[in-house]
Amino acid sequence: MIEQRDIVVTMQDGTRLVVDVYRPDEPGRYPVLYACALHNKDIQGPDIADVLPPQPAHAPLWFGPIEAGDTRRFVANGYVHVIAQPRGSAKSEGHYGRENTDHYEIIEWITQQPWSNGKVGMVGISGYAGEQWRAAAQGHPALKAIFPYDACSAYGGMFGFRDFNPGGVIHTFPYLLDVFSTVHESRDVPRELPAEQEALWRDAMRNPDIKQYINLYNILTQKGQRTFVMYLMMTQPWEADGVVERAEETFKKIKIPFYTGSGAYAYTYKLHWLGAQNYFQNVDQPKKLLFTGPAHLERPFHQYHDEILRWYDYWLKGKNTGVVDEPSVRYWLMGANEWRTGSDWPLRSITCRTGKR
Repeated sequence: MIEQRDIVVTMQDGTRLVVDVYRPDEPGRYPVLYACALHNKDIQGPDIADVLPPQPAHAPLWFGPIEAGDTRRFVANGYVHVIAQPRGSAKSEGHYGRENTDHYEIIEWITQQPWSNGKVGMVGISGYAGEQWRAAAQGHPALKAIFPYDACSAYGGMFGFRDFNPGGVIHTFPYLLDVFSTVHESRDVPRELPAEQEALWRDAMRNPDIKQYINLYNILTQKGQRTFVMYLMMTQPWEADGVVERAEETFKKIKIPFYTGSGAYAYTYKLHWLGAQNYFQNVDQPKKLLFTGPAHLERPFHQYHDEILRWYDYWLKGKNTGVVDEPSVRYWLMGANEWRTGSDWPLRSITCRTGKR
């Protein structure tokens, strides 16, 4: 395997992003599996997987953001694995939130490389899955399919209020994510905000339900200079106007096949569980949905690679793997502890072994 780290890819506005490339040590052009997320790309590579055996979520060595997939497995099966660092994070320049064409431009760069055959798919879970939806909406013709497992919110961006905080109950998962954050943040003396935001901030500062959690209150006192998603949830705990309309426009922009899903473990933070369902229901393209049981995915992420490779062997290599001939929905039914299938989601009916509905 050939490894190339910290390759600079310059966006049209001059911002320099960095990517890592892992490819077969044989001459030729290969399909590419592209991964991109705010998580540090420097902990995604095979060198980390070599020294950190997969850990369950309850283990002290479980490190959540190692989510870009099993590089050695991809390369051994004839793919190039490209892992990019988005703007405004880690070694990439710029400010996160201003990346509306970055996926398009990175994919364009990929197609111009001598090791690329011009066909691209995307891999990775959670944050990497959220970026797959954004890339699909940007519409580069070389992006042929995506596999956004643990899908992220469909409404209001990757951390949209509706999917992350159903019923308006604030979830503190963004606080935990901050431990792994690589987002460029500048902290200074907290300044007065625009009048409307200042009023919202003062209301939140007076909220005893927040103040009793001093780690969250600490974020609040800094007026959005750190852990901004958590700060926003505390100061503006509602869905912004226009979220549904913007999501519906995004759904229409996604024109490629996708394979999404999540696991029953995601009922706790809802984001992935609801995001997968909302995208599946609203995007009218060839699609599959996989809902697994309560066992949380290990890190480094390595599960479901058989299915990932079947998906991309079909869409990127033209092999008849049978993946598109199988039922569109597959789910683990807890209690019965068995796999079931369906043609759509939500299920219109569930037939038990007795034949009763």
